[in-house]
Amino acid sequence: MKLSTPLGLKQSHIQSLSIASRFAARVKQFGKRFIQWAVGNHEVQIWQVSDRAGNSYWRVYDPATGASTSFNSASEVRIWLEQRYYQQP
Repeated sequence: MKLSTPLGLKQSHIQSLSIASRFAARVKQFGKRFIQWAVGNHEVQIWQVSDRAGNSYWRVYDPATGASTSFNSASEVRIWLEQRYYQQP
């Protein structure tokens, strides 16, 4: 017995649609990444790090200045962010 696909599409057509939709998704993703690269990402990057002794601290990277800094607490990071924000022209 021959099974039919929805809408009467042949298996080869379904595979073609699947390949086309995956290609379109990749093109869209590439386009988003290209725009981010072209415009530049000026958002501050913040992450928490633990040293070998298990002590946690915060790392901050400012792409606008290229500066990288470490802080001992999240409140110190907030203070730095506020100072950075209010110093911008």
